[in-house]
Amino acid sequence: MKLTFRFLLLILFIYNCLDAALTYDAVVLQKVAIEANPVMARLLSVHPALFLLVKIGLVNGWLLLMYRYFPNSLNKRENILGIICLSFLILLLGFVVLSNCILTWYTIFYN
Repeated sequence: MKLTFRFLLLILFIYNCLDAALTYDAVVLQKVAIEANPVMARLLSVHPALFLLVKIGLVNGWLLLMYRYFPNSLNKRENILGIICLSFLILLLGFVVLSNCILTWYTIFYN
């Protein structure tokens, strides 16, 4: 499979949806964690649906704009910064999703 900008955006989209779902589960349903982002914590205290709407909608809205207006090819020299930034975001969000998964599995099996 050829590595493309849109493929990286798709990975970020999936990670963001997983992060929102796992954060909702850990904070609202399991009550074993807190939201570290103060803006998102405030939205979560107002209403969980508002939290999910903003967490998924804001990031995925930007991803949709990037998907629509950025070139697809990552073979050009001018896109190297985009590759580096997206790869870093994928690693960072992957770490967050993995942490949320571990926390959720721990609460399921040990509580």
